Amino acid sequence: MSNMDRWNYYNDSRVKESFRTRPYTWQMSGNHVIVTFNESIIEDIDDDSLLELFGNNGLEYNQIKCGFSIEICYTCSGKGTVVDPSIDAGGLTHDDFYDDPGFYEDYIGGMYDVSCPSCTPLSGRNIVPNIPKLINKLVNDFIQEENEYLSIRMAELRMGC
Repeated sequence: MSNMDRWNYYNDSRVKESFRTRPYTWQMSGNHVIVTFNESIIEDIDDDSLLELFGNNGLEYNQIKCGFSIEICYTCSGKGTVVDPSIDAGGLTHDDFYDDPGFYEDYIGGMYDVSCPSCTPLSGRNIVPNIPKLINKLVNDFIQEENEYLSIRMAELRMGC
């Protein structure tokens, strides 16, 4: 892989998304979701504050039950699949298709598609829990730290580390 290919691959949003650590996972429970928060979000919170934030809700100490909304996935635009970044992260030109007409048919036909790294397993949709404001601040802080780490990690990978 050339330096330019590596640069393009690790700068691709689909690749970055596959490296991202999620701040929480969720599980459907009737018309609500049970949200389980990543341990990193709550590790520095004392027990009294945890009880205040999460309450005594009959769930695990890092879980809440809340409403949710559904959004179209921003990575795949609701398709549920994306082209494998190893195929087109560096961009494709007319020459790529001209040299191999079968490649064009396969590419357009979805032969190189993989599951979307952002919305799997919902196939084009994202569940967005209605998290209380106090907890949401912790989630946003986690996402900010994760984005900073991810940009450093992607820069290292682009440079061959």
